[in-house]
Amino acid sequence: MSILCDIIQIKIQLNFSMRIWKQYRDKATSDMFAGSNVNQLILNYKSSI
Repeated sequence: MSILCDIIQIKIQLNFSMRIWKQYRDKATSDMFAGSNVNQLILNYKSSI
């Protein structure tokens, strides 16, 4: 019985970790795209001068 409880607890922890990791990854990805957009704007601006 306690083994089953352990398995359920491990599954809950894994799901929780994956959700946090996914949020972090999504934020990092969007930050990266935001940064590359800024770099592109700067490049366009410099080339237009």
